[in-house]
Amino acid sequence: DIELTVVGEGNQRKNLVATASKLGIGERTNFKSWMSKDSLRNELQKHHIYVHSSLHETFGLAPLEAMISGLPAVVTRCGGPEYFISSNSGLVVEPKNAEAMAKGIEEVIRNYDSFNMEVESTRLLEKYNTASYKERIQQVYTDAFGS
Repeated sequence: DIELTVVGEGNQRKNLVATASKLGIGERTNFKSWMSKDSLRNELQKHHIYVHSSLHETFGLAPLEAMISGLPAVVTRCGGPEYFISSNSGLVVEPKNAEAMAKGIEEVIRNYDSFNMEVESTRLLEKYNTASYKERIQQVYTDAFGS
């Protein structure tokens, strides 16, 4: 059995609720409002896959948090997540392509046990924690303006 959880209060929520009902998956779709970081972390632990179908991202904090929480992800090539996702943590598909997204989700389900999310979570935490980010920013300034 597959359930879908949508988190957030965007301007498309009413349309998403209506679409889920129209497609006959309304009873298996959970719509959640905005969540605190702790609540979101707990919610992520209840799931097996994270799907991110954005058209544009500057980074992709939500999929990063999901992968650090241990979820393999299916994301769109949108300017952010494709730079930190690896074949060990999920798949990247083209945006605005529902068929590619569906195939990506099916592939992650089929190969679920092959994703090493413990290793990936550690890799991502080491690369994107506050201290390492601060070091990289300082290096950019040093390179640009000297010591």
